[in-house]
Amino acid sequence: MPRHTWLQKLIEKLASATTRMRSRSRSVRLRTVPATEPLEVRQMLSGGPVNHAHAMTSMNVLAGPEIQFNMHTTGDQVRPKVAMDAKGDYVVVWTDYSGLDGSGQGIFAQRYTAASVPQGGNFRVNAYTTGNQFRPTVAMDSAGDFVVTWSSYGRDGHGWGIFAQRYNAAGVAEGHEFQVNVYTTRDQVFSAVAMDSTGDFVITWTSVTSSVSSSGIFARMYNANGTARTAEFKVNSYTTGAQDHSAVAMDSKGDFVVTWDASAGDGSGYGIFARRFNAAGVPLGLDFTVNTYASNNQLAPAIAMDPAGDFVIAWDSELKDGSSFGVAARRFNAAAVAQGPEFNVNTFTKGLQFSPAVAMDNAGDFAIAWDSDKQDGSLDGVYVRRYNSAGTALAIELRVNSYTTSVQAAPSIAMDALGDFVVAWDSFGQDGSGYGAFLKRYKAA
Repeated sequence: MPRHTWLQKLIEKLASATTRMRSRSRSVRLRTVPATEPLEVRQMLSGGPVNHAHAMTSMNVLAGPEIQFNMHTTGDQVRPKVAMDAKGDYVVVWTDYSGLDGSGQGIFAQRYTAASVPQGGNFRVNAYTTGNQFRPTVAMDSAGDFVVTWSSYGRDGHGWGIFAQRYNAAGVAEGHEFQVNVYTTRDQVFSAVAMDSTGDFVITWTSVTSSVSSSGIFARMYNANGTARTAEFKVNSYTTGAQDHSAVAMDSKGDFVVTWDASAGDGSGYGIFARRFNAAGVPLGLDFTVNTYASNNQLAPAIAMDPAGDFVIAWDSELKDGSSFGVAARRFNAAAVAQGPEFNVNTFTKGLQFSPAVAMDNAGDFAIAWDSDKQDGSLDGVYVRRYNSAGTALAIELRVNSYTTSVQAAPSIAMDALGDFVVAWDSFGQDGSGYGAFLKRYKAA
């Protein structure tokens, strides 16, 4: 098998080295989308004591119907990512597998107001269309300027490379797409991006040095005008084994935290690690271990941060909830001091609960979305749960997707300054041809 084909298969399975990623059946008989929006399903309360009155008055309030945002429906539109500004305007990006950009896979986007009114139509992000461009990420500043990153095969001269494109708040491209990685030997994959309140940003990625079992996390910082502020630099101080699947979050003044999973270091299988940096890119200490439950594998971290620098990390945890994979999370203050122990997010524990996404508002309240196997009565479904800044659950676990046939998966979540949020995901068969991309908006009542 050609190396680029092998690696592409790796990238399309978030942690293909583990048993948590199962095959997704496409043989399910499809049905049409219901004409009316069904009531949200109320899942069981968390295991600890819960004040029912508080939980009910603090529930997520659905602010609109399920929205399909890919206009082109031929083939697959997958792995959406969403970013939101302070007042709730947002942008979603995704990979189109139909050849819409003229050659293989391409990156597309759609902008919305805070009321989910489309701002124009779908637009192509990548200018370079030869071969495959896929797995985008996106970050937005408080005023609505945003940057999109993605992986491009062959463009940097050797395997996969990381590229990016900046946009202003009106969705107008600022300058040309640019190459992020300087080191081009082998492959640079799995990009992530975070922005501060004024538009300065940082991009992280995995650099595969000699094999998939030997990789590290690298980063590069940029000014709001797209000028590189630093050379690329290594994030992880611990270098044994593979460091992979980075996520990054940045506070209002530009300090940031990078998190990733690593094949060695926590004593048993993969673990979750993180490292803090100031706004100049100077490390604030060494790597630290996020997970305290170290049995089996901890994978695929997601991170969100408030303007003051407090943050929460969520990840896939094997067997911690008693059944296959579940979603765990842990809170930290701006000095990276843990604010209590790690906690289980999902209350439904049968089968797989995995692929978390997390978002945080200006007060430190946050929401976590994830993929749950068979909980919605079919295959995978998307669920969400809200928490206050003290880590207390404010809402019961809720199903996000209204259409439940087959697979709804790969959630992404973004939140504005006051806690309103949007969840995006991909859904098989709902748009009539393969996977399509959908979203739903909530108010933080």
